[in-house]
Amino acid sequence: MRITSFEYRAADGWTLAKMPLNGFNLLVGVSGAGKTRIVQSIEQVCSLALGGRWSASETPEWAYGAKFCIEIEHEEQRYRWEAELDQRRDRSADRAGGEGGSTERREQPWIVSERIWQGDSPLVERGPERFLLNRIAAPRFSRSQSAIAALNEDPRLSPLYAAFSHCIFRNLDVFPSHGIFIGDVDGFTSLAADLSA
Repeated sequence: MRITSFEYRAADGWTLAKMPLNGFNLLVGVSGAGKTRIVQSIEQVCSLALGGRWSASETPEWAYGAKFCIEIEHEEQRYRWEAELDQRRDRSADRAGGEGGSTERREQPWIVSERIWQGDSPLVERGPERFLLNRIAAPRFSRSQSAIAALNEDPRLSPLYAAFSHCIFRNLDVFPSHGIFIGDVDGFTSLAADLSA
C-alpha cells in the first residue's frame, strides 16, 4: 500500500490541505508546526478503516467532527476514501444503524458520511439515510464502523482492508533528541535524524 495524498480538516479548524505523498516522505518543521498532528490524523484514519475502537483517552477532541480524504494505491489499483465524522462524543447507539436502540456508549466518532472509489468507479456511498454499494441500495450497519471494516470480506472492499492492515505506527520517542540514530528494528535497518539542532 502507498498513500498518495491526504487531506484533513479537524473540528477545531486545523486544516491540512491536500498533501501529495511520494514513496519516501520526511516531515520537517519547527516545533508546533503540526508534524505530530499529521501523523496522528493518518493513524486515526487507518484505525477507523480497520474498525479499531478508539478509547476516549486516545481520541483527541479535534477528531470529533473531522473530515478527511485519503488516496492510496494498492495492488496496482487506485482508491479514494472520504469521510465525515460526527461532532458529538456521546449518544445512544443502535446496533443496526437504523431502528431500535441500546444504551451503548460511543467512544469514537460515528461516521456521518463516507464515499469510496476504486479508480473512477464509486464503490460506496453512505449517508444518514442510505447506503449504496456499487450504486445499489444495501442494508445499513452501525455508524461506528467504516464500510471498509464492516465489509472486509466483500471482494470489492477486502483489498482496501488488506491495504490498511499494512500500516504500522511506531512511537519514535526512543530516538535521541539530537543527531542520527541507525539501528536494527525487527530485521530492518532504520535511520532517523533530528535536524532541529
